Amino acid sequence: MTGKTYKVEEISGPKLDTLDRDRTIIVIPFGMLEFHGPHLPYGTDLFENEAITEKLIEIVSKEDPTIDIVLYPTVPAGVFGIENLSPSRFPTIGSFVIRPETMSALIVDMSANFARFGFRHIVIVSFHGAPEHCTAINQGADEAAKAYSIAVLPIMSYVFFPLFFGGEYIEKFNNRLKSKLSAEEKEALRRFIHAEAFETSAMLYLKPHLVDDSYKTLKPVVFDYDKMFEELKKLSDWEGYVGIPSRSRAEIGEAVISVVGEECADLLLRWYRGENLTEVRRYPEGLNV
Repeated sequence: MTGKTYKVEEISGPKLDTLDRDRTIIVIPFGMLEFHGPHLPYGTDLFENEAITEKLIEIVSKEDPTIDIVLYPTVPAGVFGIENLSPSRFPTIGSFVIRPETMSALIVDMSANFARFGFRHIVIVSFHGAPEHCTAINQGADEAAKAYSIAVLPIMSYVFFPLFFGGEYIEKFNNRLKSKLSAEEKEALRRFIHAEAFETSAMLYLKPHLVDDSYKTLKPVVFDYDKMFEELKKLSDWEGYVGIPSRSRAEIGEAVISVVGEECADLLLRWYRGENLTEVRRYPEGLNV
């Protein structure tokens, strides 16, 4: 037995009203449409986010079959595109962005609807790591929680620090692979910034027909995080990615989606069961950018 998942666009009002408010979690995915270099599509974050969301829902439903999930359609909205790190390089192309205050307001307004219907557990899923974006989501989640006396979890904000820094997940990925990571692949995955081996591998797994073969020959663009913003501005030929896309393969992408989905599911269940997450560092708090 597993819990049921209901898509908002497919459920009727009366059916929604039958759900136990104490046993229902609302999941709202946001999929940024962002420029991802010469080799990946605008929908990269969106496709990754939907796959991770699907995985976490699958796990939560199996782990606790008393929980029902109400899944909102993916909202294609986000703050800050990668091209803003060097805007003079991309005068005629870029990402589809909204203002931070608009992002926060979306979180508040969408949460308000479900709060009005009596639902008290809302999870925001957004696999776009720009600090400006995550700050806007965190602010919207906090505002909604306070205004409507509900619990709102910006789940990726609790996952990004171990994912972005220190390579904490590398061995978890490696344990899933039949063909283990080479030293070069491990180094490439540690360089998780944008349109690199992590995201290119994910897209080779999820949507291989949308990945341009140029990824195989793209040169590494690698900097220490605290120097990245200044160094990128110096590159006259920067193409809109940061990392090592050439070290990508679909099997890595499958492991990445599975592991991140599992980490999110574990965090969600801990939160739902009442664990206080205030001791968990929330991205991008305390980060110098």
